[in-house]
Amino acid sequence: MPTHLNITSTYDSHLRIYLFGGLQGLDTIFSVLYCIAVLVLQCYNPFFIMVAVLCFGNILRSTFTFCTIISWCSYCDQTILNLLNLYVDHTFWNFQSGMMLLIAIHRFMDFSYARISDHIFSQFLAFLLTSWFFCSIALAMFQIKLGKLQRDMFLEHGWVDVRMDDCVGHFVAMKIPYLFPIFTIIVFIIFFYHYKKVPKHQVKFKDIPGERNTALLIILIMTIQTTLRALYDHKLHQPLSSRFNDHPYDITISMASFLPEILVPLFLFTSISQFQERVSDYKTPTLSTLSVFQ
Repeated sequence: MPTHLNITSTYDSHLRIYLFGGLQGLDTIFSVLYCIAVLVLQCYNPFFIMVAVLCFGNILRSTFTFCTIISWCSYCDQTILNLLNLYVDHTFWNFQSGMMLLIAIHRFMDFSYARISDHIFSQFLAFLLTSWFFCSIALAMFQIKLGKLQRDMFLEHGWVDVRMDDCVGHFVAMKIPYLFPIFTIIVFIIFFYHYKKVPKHQVKFKDIPGERNTALLIILIMTIQTTLRALYDHKLHQPLSSRFNDHPYDITISMASFLPEILVPLFLFTSISQFQERVSDYKTPTLSTLSVFQ
């Protein structure tokens, strides 16, 4: 009887690992398809580039996590991989939250202040993305170092993070990402309030429903992010010994942590009309091109 329970436990543990890897694969496939669409259709609008950067980040994080999953199955020493994975996760969580806010600001400025938006996001986009990337790394280092976070992997429990020090600096560093959803919602409230005041014949965008869908998708992603982060922060307060009784809770958080990443490529469908225009331009020669052959 004990042997049977051990076999069942091992089977369930490996099943969870395969499911975890399947989510990683699904995330990677969606992200790769989005990046290919942007490159093939030459959608070099700052909005598409920022979403493509997020998708590329998804691919890198999924690849690194998949390598860590392989190390689980090989039963090798995961100490260094777990530490690196902890830094990768916190960096990407911070980067993704800030990018959602940056995308929201771009959509608002592109609607209300087109010239300023074109100047800032066309000429300084690379600087903005690079700067925020390094800021995300610095913030992740503060979050991990100040709280002395440690990550362990257990076959039945998945990843388990524990905070060894609860200082004020760590508390502040962990609460900074909560500001991004608040600012994002404020930006969209201003955006749609401004839209209602603009006469219909002066509206720049032909696809206002698409803009609304984009706003809703960003808010959905950030709501999931914030909820998962709140649950994660709550679990950090608990000692490692008490976490073993709640291992389904930890596994659920680990599985759900990839939902925001899987949703990111769906921006393709919120801006489907713009993609259709690019497809038609890609298939149909322009007048200047036709004049060359006439």
